[in-house]
Amino acid sequence: MTTFSYVKSSIKKYSVSRNAFLPRFVTVPLVQEKDVQCKPVVKIGNFVSEGQVIAVPQGVTDCKIHSPVPGEVTDIFTDVSASGRPELMIKIKLAGSFSFTGKKQEEIDWKNLSPQTVCGKMAENGVVNTFRVSDPVSLATQISDSRAQALVVRMFDEDPVRLTDTFVSTKFFNEVRKGAEITAYAAKISNILFIVDSAFENKSQDVTPSEKLFYVNSKKYPSGFRKEICSAYNKANKKADIQLSEEDLFVDSSTMYEVYKAVGLGIPPVERLVQFTGNCIPVNCVLNVRLGTTMDDLVKQIGGFTRKPNIIIVNGHVTGNSSSCRNIPVTKYVKSISFVSEGRTPEQLSYPCIDCGNCRDICPRNLAPDLLYRYKIESLPLPEKYISSAAGCAECGLCNSVCPSRLPLSQVITVLKKQMGAE
Repeated sequence: MTTFSYVKSSIKKYSVSRNAFLPRFVTVPLVQEKDVQCKPVVKIGNFVSEGQVIAVPQGVTDCKIHSPVPGEVTDIFTDVSASGRPELMIKIKLAGSFSFTGKKQEEIDWKNLSPQTVCGKMAENGVVNTFRVSDPVSLATQISDSRAQALVVRMFDEDPVRLTDTFVSTKFFNEVRKGAEITAYAAKISNILFIVDSAFENKSQDVTPSEKLFYVNSKKYPSGFRKEICSAYNKANKKADIQLSEEDLFVDSSTMYEVYKAVGLGIPPVERLVQFTGNCIPVNCVLNVRLGTTMDDLVKQIGGFTRKPNIIIVNGHVTGNSSSCRNIPVTKYVKSISFVSEGRTPEQLSYPCIDCGNCRDICPRNLAPDLLYRYKIESLPLPEKYISSAAGCAECGLCNSVCPSRLPLSQVITVLKKQMGAE
């Protein structure tokens, strides 16, 4: 029997998480998974309970949205969400008693349920897979569409600046493991593979024969994406019975923790762990945040701003997105928030491509980001093999980081990928 634990020097300062204050109001966006707009089933003036369904999706296995607090619906309006896009939102004023908070929940005997029923509970209780924070998707939908042979659980953050998944893996390992067991059961998968950072010590946690470990160097970016995980694992396990493919089911530890709570305890997502960093706040920390709490409200608990933030970076400096709006609410796919002052913010202006080749040299998938950018933006003629190569982009953002002209290479290639998929 193999054993392992999660000990990482950079996580030690986050020894515990604290519960964030309950806000007087929560604002719940009705887009909590990519490209799925939910329809409100409540009206202004209605009173809702904690965990009550307040919006439903179009699809059968898409995620429902629940009220994170008990209270009164005071408004339904459009504002900017954590995705950076305007989205319909429901505003709820805190009032009344809680259904789950402060009450002990007994574990549900989910093994007596069918895999289809367990999968349905994931959709009913709104579990979103945040393996890629830029592409949150209903885990139930993924399971229904999956032909995976393995469940791959990444136990660290794909963004080297973020530590949320690492924190969850460290502090809630047993819950993550149970969530993985539930997910594998629902997807009818017999192989669970934990992708573990090589800096973690090999002791203290038992791993059963049905579970496997694979160590990678998470500091070697990008190492936490599907293709990179598959390539590293298959190269090291050429004689293994199963070779990983991008068609397997990839999840992160945060998602498995949510599965445990949603299916194992019957609690829909009403809160989540969020890492707070930046040079504009007095302390870096991890808070257990009520969904729908705005960033402005959260900063008050941290101690207020020590200096004026120029931008707010959501979900990491490499894979996240930025905004200047402080009324953005926390959603199911928010893992980290960083408040950055003007002096730490790079120049936002872009300039013409100087053909330096930096983006080609650094691309882990051997693409030509400059050519793809110019094809999309400047209508540069390109052979089909170059155009189709956009599908292989990991959206890691490394090309952006080395571009002296500050061109939005990764973002433009993402748009090109979507256009190719639509066609």
